[in-house]
Amino acid sequence: MYLLDTFALICLIGAPDRMLPTARRQLTQSIEPTFFSPINVWEIEIKVKSGKLDRPHVDLIGTATKMGFQELPVSAQHAVVAGQLPLHHKDPFDRMLIAQARCEQLRLVTPDKLLQMYGVQVLLC
Repeated sequence: MYLLDTFALICLIGAPDRMLPTARRQLTQSIEPTFFSPINVWEIEIKVKSGKLDRPHVDLIGTATKMGFQELPVSAQHAVVAGQLPLHHKDPFDRMLIAQARCEQLRLVTPDKLLQMYGVQVLLC
């Protein structure tokens, strides 16, 4: 089972060629569930608002759902784990995704090798 980080979600929805071919193939051919998080949507909205990212040309949530991705809600337990993580990585979005992946025993799909320092399984994309 997989949890997409924001880069992976954006790539799969609108720019699949930006993702490593092996990761893209593994995700599109897998029968295991793939999840996205409200954290992805929050991060995208903040980056759009600050001018760091162009608004996706599709309905993000609707397209992710149509592609078969399931939404993984954020829980209080996720917040506890995120807050207790070592400060190897200070990005609050990534820290919450790491916590969600750890709590739910999901493999985090990300291009960020640094996230492996948290003992979470990673599929580099």
